[in-house]
Amino acid sequence: MWSSRLLDGKVALVVGAEGPGLSRLVRERVDELLAIPCAAGSTAST
Repeated sequence: MWSSRLLDGKVALVVGAEGPGLSRLVRERVDELLAIPCAAGSTAST
């Protein structure tokens, strides 16, 4: 991502909720979609 041409201009970071994630319309409108996995053995709620 850091070498992406998308970083040449303005950038907006959109964060989805755990479980349902991003809505369908948001997924269709973003230029790039990334996922940040949790470390093995950890939980996001702790």
